[in-house]
Amino acid sequence: MNPFTLLRLYGRVSRVLTLIQSASASYEKEGSMSKSLFASKAFWTNCLVAAIEVTGALAGVIPPGALTLVLAGLNVGLRILTKGPVHVLTQAGSDDG
Repeated sequence: MNPFTLLRLYGRVSRVLTLIQSASASYEKEGSMSKSLFASKAFWTNCLVAAIEVTGALAGVIPPGALTLVLAGLNVGLRILTKGPVHVLTQAGSDDG
């Protein structure tokens, strides 16, 4: 590969990483409140759809691949409704667990 192409690629990736780091730092400064992963509607929806897919409960009712489209639509809808982040482990100072 051309060294100049690699240099340009490095410059672009570096700029994107800088933007991500600055966005992350400003987000952490604001002090976000998050909820437990197990209180997340999106988590339980994904678990339910995965269980349906693995067990084949709707195999004769829904054509193959349709469940993936349904899940994608549900995830978009839940993302619109979601107001904040989630966490897996109990955070220090929170009263989740």
